Amino acid sequence: MTVTVRDCLELPVFQEAEVVGGVSGLNHVVKAVSVIETTDLNEMLADLMQGNEIVITALFNARDDVSKQCNVIRMLKRGKEAAIVLFYVGLIVPKIHKDLIDTANEVGLPLICMPLMRSDLSYADTISAIMELIIQDRMYATQFINEIIFEFSRVRMVEQQNLQHVLNLMAKKLECGLAIFDQNLDMLLIANVPEQIYLAINEKLKASIREDSYILHRYGKININFNDQNITVHTRPTQIERNKQMYLFIIDQKNKFNSITIGQINETIKLCASIWRYNPIEEVEAGLVEAILFKDNMLINLLSNKLKIDMVEVYGLAVLEPCLRSVTPADRNRTLETCKLHLRNCPLRTLAADSSDNIVIIIMKPSKCNDDEISRAMAVLQKKIEDICYPSMVSIWSLNLSGYEQVSNEYKKIIKASEAAQKIYPYKRNLSKHEITFAAHCLTLLELSDEEKKLIKLLEPLKEYDSAHSGMMLETLATFLLDADLNLNKAAEIMYLHPNSIKYRIKKIEAVLGGEMTCEPFTLMLSIALAAYRVLKGS
Repeated sequence: MTVTVRDCLELPVFQEAEVVGGVSGLNHVVKAVSVIETTDLNEMLADLMQGNEIVITALFNARDDVSKQCNVIRMLKRGKEAAIVLFYVGLIVPKIHKDLIDTANEVGLPLICMPLMRSDLSYADTISAIMELIIQDRMYATQFINEIIFEFSRVRMVEQQNLQHVLNLMAKKLECGLAIFDQNLDMLLIANVPEQIYLAINEKLKASIREDSYILHRYGKININFNDQNITVHTRPTQIERNKQMYLFIIDQKNKFNSITIGQINETIKLCASIWRYNPIEEVEAGLVEAILFKDNMLINLLSNKLKIDMVEVYGLAVLEPCLRSVTPADRNRTLETCKLHLRNCPLRTLAADSSDNIVIIIMKPSKCNDDEISRAMAVLQKKIEDICYPSMVSIWSLNLSGYEQVSNEYKKIIKASEAAQKIYPYKRNLSKHEITFAAHCLTLLELSDEEKKLIKLLEPLKEYDSAHSGMMLETLATFLLDADLNLNKAAEIMYLHPNSIKYRIKKIEAVLGGEMTCEPFTLMLSIALAAYRVLKGS
């Protein structure tokens, strides 16, 4: 969204040009082009320069004075210009002196030398080419509403279709920070603002606005210096919730936005808020869930205070994932809305939000509830969520967490191992933290070729028996150990057989494998082997 010196060097007019010094400044932003032939520059004139310009010159008045040439470089740097382009070297300036190159390197101002001994080159062609590139970039910058809306038209019904995602998208596209504050100057949404900068500017923003309240009702701009970096904060009144005034802050670290672009950002936000019926509480809850999942401590502190949630009370995590068969966005949308409806009546405080293809529920443990009350409430909640999810989704639970810091790690583990867990436990609709950990362990073993061979070898006798007798001993054993937890009646129910049939098959399996199911090491090894078998078979 900005033109740099490096971008300009890609133009055909610079095809034969050479950067002879100041390479460290090639990322300087370019907003205009200027021509300077006077070499009598002083600090006062330098301070009047517009900045961010590519300056074209032949250094005619200093063609034989290297010290004056070096002074031009220093004054252009003081004026915050982007680069200097030197024409007619060999015709006017005899050659580029080493001192001039050293000065350009010292101050970090790109010194671009046009082809030597060329009188046919013109300033006009170079100026036209650079300005055309700048104008094209500005036109692109003022027409991004349609691009944002188009990208959202391709987003599934639930997945990230909210105002926070709009801010994330625009902040990334425009390379800036965005924040929305309510009428009390409490932050509601934020995107792409580093924590240190946010903390440094937050109080100053509020102080500046309170001292000069007209900024809230008109277009305003606050300049802030942070670690010797000049940061411009544009403020705009906006209205994204009916009858409630809010304020948009645009953190412009590169000082590159004009009023047109700022207006486009504001209109995009208001338009998207009206399309997706902005709900401030749901937006803040969704933002807090995302902040917890990705360990954004600044947002966690801000949003938890906004919702009056004590993060010490975080007790558990539930991830509702599509079953291995595909789930439509409409199905997921209905599931999320039904979950939210039920969670409102749950005695436990919860946060629910959509994250990628999953629904994430974070569960709080109120300090006033004892363990028995928590257990009863969780049993009811898990059963209700299982009923809501059936048959399209599976719920994965990680409970007894000690604070929100563990949520992110558990979420990553679930995402990594959930597909394998569903293959290992195809009949289960509620998966526990231990089952996810077991699935992750099996995946680790399968990544080691020697371990994989050992696991496969352990089941070979059953495979050979099934092949010779057209039997289902391997499937019976997998159902008995993994699905039925060594319960004969449950295994019989799953396989539509009489319990005695399962009992007979287990005895036969023990004879074939030469071990007993009551022997724990033997059962554990078989469980791991069967889990790996199901993962490989499912793949």
